[in-house]
Amino acid sequence: MLDLQSIEADGIMPRLRVPEDYAAKHGIGRSASRILQFGNAQCAVRVNLSRSMPAHELAFSEQGMRELNLPAGNSYALKQTADSLIIGPYVGILLKRKKKNIAPDLLDDLARFYDRLGGALLVFAGDSVRMEKRTIEGFVYNARSKLWTWEKDCSYPAAIFCRAHLSKTLADHFNAVLGKRIFNDYRMNKWRMHQILLQSSALRRHIPQSRLLRKPADLVDMLGECKAVYIKPLQGSGGRDVMKALHASSGFSLVYRREGERFAAQSFRSVQGLSRFVEKRSQDRKYMLQQGIELLSHQGRLMDFRLVLVKDGRGSWKCTGIIARYGPEGSIVSNINAGGHAEDSRTALRKVLKGIKDEEIGRIHKKMKRCALAAAQEIEANGIHAGNLGIDLALDAGLHVWILEVNHNDPDHTIALDAGKQRIYEETIACNLLYARKLAGFGADRHGKPGCKPEKVKVAMADPSSELSEPH
Repeated sequence: MLDLQSIEADGIMPRLRVPEDYAAKHGIGRSASRILQFGNAQCAVRVNLSRSMPAHELAFSEQGMRELNLPAGNSYALKQTADSLIIGPYVGILLKRKKKNIAPDLLDDLARFYDRLGGALLVFAGDSVRMEKRTIEGFVYNARSKLWTWEKDCSYPAAIFCRAHLSKTLADHFNAVLGKRIFNDYRMNKWRMHQILLQSSALRRHIPQSRLLRKPADLVDMLGECKAVYIKPLQGSGGRDVMKALHASSGFSLVYRREGERFAAQSFRSVQGLSRFVEKRSQDRKYMLQQGIELLSHQGRLMDFRLVLVKDGRGSWKCTGIIARYGPEGSIVSNINAGGHAEDSRTALRKVLKGIKDEEIGRIHKKMKRCALAAAQEIEANGIHAGNLGIDLALDAGLHVWILEVNHNDPDHTIALDAGKQRIYEETIACNLLYARKLAGFGADRHGKPGCKPEKVKVAMADPSSELSEPH
């Protein structure tokens, strides 16, 4: 990587001065005119090779930096292609739907990993994209000052990591412009995900029986086949609005969360009465039914596992960690925001399975990873560009692995912090950025390594009072 320095213009065409040794190593020759590309922006430049300039510097005319809107204060690499010279990497992160929701603490984690990324890092929201001009307003990181600044006319990045919901119009636009260089830009409901996973013969035995809830008779039929049935909204996360119907001594019982209260159970003499209540409660929302599995538990608390699966700087799937989740007592979900708590999976398995040996825990983890990888591969086989997944798995009494849910809509990796596993969280965020770096045309990391350890930096905002008041 080369530290970018600006030089005064000395002609009509911008001048790019490159250390001779760097140019020789990367196949860059002297040229009277060459196209320099930065994201979707480009300009013609003269390329000069220099023996006298510092080996770690790159000099570029101020006029060229203005034409490309190339952020100063950062380090860049050059890549020679058949048609042009690319300066980068230039990575964008679509963080929120609305720019007013991008807060400083959301930027801090990203800045800490800049040393591994290099190049230009743009953080933006969906309402900051100007499709007609192909420009974006957003926060750009300056590594020299360690400040984020709000820029109004950024060119499109070479690759985008999507962490927020995209409108169909914007998703189609980015896919037309960037192609496969945008990832996690898709959104699907739980039923569509279920249908995709069922296409894998290797996964079918790991997927609970499920069906759409179209009419009350569907729940009646399902309870005729299963001891317990989860009733899940097709859209939504965090365990919100999930219900559980099960057989009881007096007929049937429904466990659900009353408004502003903890989970409570209500009894019904007949399955028809239960079905009518569920229909009334669900109103116009669409739900699916999922077979209730007798899962491992600890002291009466439901337990399952979140497996974090991301792509790294080589474009390979990597499990950065497995976290156990316990639901609150009496809860039917284990989500942290529903009152649950998280713990290292090895610690959790030793609590629940007394006397279990490390070798057996290793075998369980291997089974979980195989299921998760098969799920990711099946998603990709359906033409979906995924790179950031949180897969919810569970074990029954026989230690069979079940896939409960695949979280693809910006899964919350702070569950690793809830479990005290800082390393897992850091490695996950770094891998997200390094995969985007690869898509931008610059593989591994700026040091040529696929690793994911962050740099410890103190992040400041450039004039926070003005910079953060800009987005509305």
